[in-house]
Amino acid sequence: MQPAQKQLASLLISSTDGVASGRFAPPNIQSLLPHSGVMVLLDRFVFADEERLCAEVVIRADSLFMGTDGVGSWVGVEYMAQAIAAFAGYKARIDGNPVKVGFLLGTRRYEASCGFFPLGAVLHILVKRLMQADNGLGSFECAIYDATDSVDEMKRGEVAGTLFDLAGEADNNMRPLVRATITVFQPHDVTGFLEGMVE
Repeated sequence: MQPAQKQLASLLISSTDGVASGRFAPPNIQSLLPHSGVMVLLDRFVFADEERLCAEVVIRADSLFMGTDGVGSWVGVEYMAQAIAAFAGYKARIDGNPVKVGFLLGTRRYEASCGFFPLGAVLHILVKRLMQADNGLGSFECAIYDATDSVDEMKRGEVAGTLFDLAGEADNNMRPLVRATITVFQPHDVTGFLEGMVE
């Protein structure tokens, strides 16, 4: 493991919410999402706290959107959107509420340093809530990191430091593959909202 990857892994400590400390098992990522079947693009819940969630994606030969060179990095926006949905689902479950549908409104910027996520890559999708309005509008800072060589150590716990801040580090191994700020909307009454759009 390279020094930068060791530094990244060293940021992982026991989770404050109990997931990594063993007080309860981490949830199945599918249980946090309103998606089902092949439309669930995330593979594993890694950690969550009051403002952040990290999920894992493994690029396989049968991954949705797989091409000759891998999965196009443009798919990262959907990985991020699903990680945000998983964060909302995680918070809903903690509060004893059902997982609800939300909507991706868009992104102000989407910066990718690669064209593809190659076969065999292990990606960690990190989302951090920046703003959540009472009307359901939210904004999240998101990043995708290559965790291929450090995944074993990363299983231990929660990212204690703010990995988003590491993007300015001189060592390219600490920089995310993709960064974006994503805006989402989760109406209080999804059915009423959808019916209103049809009328």
